[in-house]
Amino acid sequence: MISVRSGINSSEIKQSAKYTLFVEGKSNEAIDPFVLKELLPNIKIEAMGPSYYIKSVAEALFPSHPEYFFLIDRDHYDDSEVEDTWRNFPDPGKNNLLIWRRKEFENYFLIPEFLSKSNFIKCSVDELTEKIRRLCQERLWLTVSNYTIIKLREELKKNWINIFSNPQDFSTKEDSINLLLKCPEFSDYSKKVKAATAEKHIKAIFDSYSNLFSLGKDTLHYGEGKWLEFIDGKKVLNQVVASRNFMVKDQSGAELSVNEKKKQIARDLIRNKSLPADFIELKRIITEKVR
Repeated sequence: MISVRSGINSSEIKQSAKYTLFVEGKSNEAIDPFVLKELLPNIKIEAMGPSYYIKSVAEALFPSHPEYFFLIDRDHYDDSEVEDTWRNFPDPGKNNLLIWRRKEFENYFLIPEFLSKSNFIKCSVDELTEKIRRLCQERLWLTVSNYTIIKLREELKKNWINIFSNPQDFSTKEDSINLLLKCPEFSDYSKKVKAATAEKHIKAIFDSYSNLFSLGKDTLHYGEGKWLEFIDGKKVLNQVVASRNFMVKDQSGAELSVNEKKKQIARDLIRNKSLPADFIELKRIITEKVR
């Protein structure tokens, strides 16, 4: 873990300063870079837009910039993809990418045992815990349905046909059209789409996510399913901190906006409290690479 200590020599500072962790966010005032600067004070943290852009840059830059690290939300990635990034980071044959184990960075701050340690909380732990559960309950079936759609999109967007390469086969317009129409991939893909959008297949995917999130139950319970990991963390955390359960004021005594409240609460927790396991592991992994 990175720790603050005296007697750091100039070579150590120079060594760690050359490393940069790129994270999601429109600017460095977004919650990800704002809070991660507290978690990893010895390296530079920079916002780099949405996850798909960061992933592309990570794949492009890792051969020439091994000092660049990249961290994105889990979103639609499955367990094997996520765990592969943590197990092999940095992967010399692929990239310097890490994927959070929870859907979004904010999901970690929905852990009641962690969030309830905030200095800004104005309610009991039981009240906070029930509020988080209730807000997640309201989004349960929306979340299951959206993950079903995402899964279907991922199934269907895979490269299903290759382009042609021999110009001699395309000497005339008629030859070209005939070759296109004879491609068996078009018929195969049509069958694949029909199968993917069949009622039985859609219900099977829906049920798989229902079982994953809530063990197939209509009512959410802590410790049953992974709903707290996969719910829309940004929206739920906004609702939690917007309530009177948290009070964060500026120096003039005015209450901060929801976004600013969320950032200050998260930074306070990073600074002063015991951390979720993934935060501790991230610190360990990055620290080992910048020594």
